Amino acid sequence: MPDVTDPMVPQITEVPSAVQSVAVLPDAPQTTPAGEPQAVARTPWQIAWKRFTRHKFAMISAVVLAILVVVTLVAPLFYPHFLTKQTPNLTRALQGPNSKHLFGTNNLGQDMLARTIFGGRISLMIGISVAFFSAVLGTLVGAVAGYYGKWIDQLLMRVTDLFLAIPFLVVLIIAVSLLSGSVFDIVLILSLFFWMPNARIVRGVVLSLKEKEYVEAARSLGASNRRIIVSDIIPNALGPIIVISTLGVAAAILAESALSFLGFGVERQTPTWGNLLSIARPFQTLAPWTVWFPGLFILITVLAVNFIGDGLRDALDPHQAIREG
Repeated sequence: MPDVTDPMVPQITEVPSAVQSVAVLPDAPQTTPAGEPQAVARTPWQIAWKRFTRHKFAMISAVVLAILVVVTLVAPLFYPHFLTKQTPNLTRALQGPNSKHLFGTNNLGQDMLARTIFGGRISLMIGISVAFFSAVLGTLVGAVAGYYGKWIDQLLMRVTDLFLAIPFLVVLIIAVSLLSGSVFDIVLILSLFFWMPNARIVRGVVLSLKEKEYVEAARSLGASNRRIIVSDIIPNALGPIIVISTLGVAAAILAESALSFLGFGVERQTPTWGNLLSIARPFQTLAPWTVWFPGLFILITVLAVNFIGDGLRDALDPHQAIREG
């Protein structure tokens, strides 16, 4: 065995710096060969948000919708003259758009800009409320049906099919005509007829989630079925729920506008975009601006909500994440 002091044997006088760093700092952050730090791990929601911001139409639509909501909610508080401009004044009836009345006036001399802004408050509130309540009801029905299965699933899905088979517009008109036509009545009736798509989508998601390992682990630890549904399954199904609920806002606004236009929606004296269209119908050839602007706001809102729904669908799609990875 050669002696370590033999001059023919290479002597190690110092430890290389790379080895020193590993030996002295075993938990130091790893770097790429180029010396750049590795990517920091992000949560699924952070990844989804990043993908959503890449969807240009969705981002533009989100900004437009935010401005629309702020204007309809805040403008009357900061500009009290919006209230006075809604006072009937026949001397200025059916005036076209001008410097004093940017959207013109209606047959009663009321400022169409003020009426459109106030109408947007009610229409947007109805759309958001219906989307929320129908999402809650549909999520509960779909989660229970998908998790328990068997006869419970069959019963709840047959009830869902029954609601889907009912002539939607006819039943809505009959139901609304039996009530007072208040905003609460419209929200209640629309919510009762908008929960079915949510229930079907949530049921399909729950059918796949209830076989996951974390659900089996929670079940083996003695967690109750209610706790598993509320704490483990529904939070992991939020992606599809958010997407379908977003699209439900646009559907509810269109439904309310159609009912009000036909004279079966919110009370006629309550300004909504549908009521504005209904009131302006006899004057649409003489004063077309009374129809243009409420219809334009409905169009912009529905398109914005649909684009946001498309962006959320792409951002929350797990297959999209796999393809990007």
